[in-house]
Amino acid sequence: MATSGILLMASVVAAFAYYPSRGPLVYLIATVAKSQTTMMILGTIITMILCAGMFLATALVYFGCRVLGGIIGFTFAVASIVTGGGFIAGLVLGMIGGCLAILGK
Repeated sequence: MATSGILLMASVVAAFAYYPSRGPLVYLIATVAKSQTTMMILGTIITMILCAGMFLATALVYFGCRVLGGIIGFTFAVASIVTGGGFIAGLVLGMIGGCLAILGK
């Protein structure tokens, strides 16, 4: 799950560096935001919140709260689809990690 969080952070960097890599969230923000900078800042803030949730889930699993950490990890991985899913690989890794943590494996 930590890998999923790292990939989410990497997707933010890619969105700034490579314009077409933006996720659907940025297009939704574009309907409200007045400028490109505002759009990218709001997308970055939301992605960082999702990333923090993934790292929280990882810490919970590490310290013994596997089921709670797995549920949080899976939820934040699915929610990250809105911001591009961390290159989709982050989405898949987060979902697999959440399921494995819930099952206790």
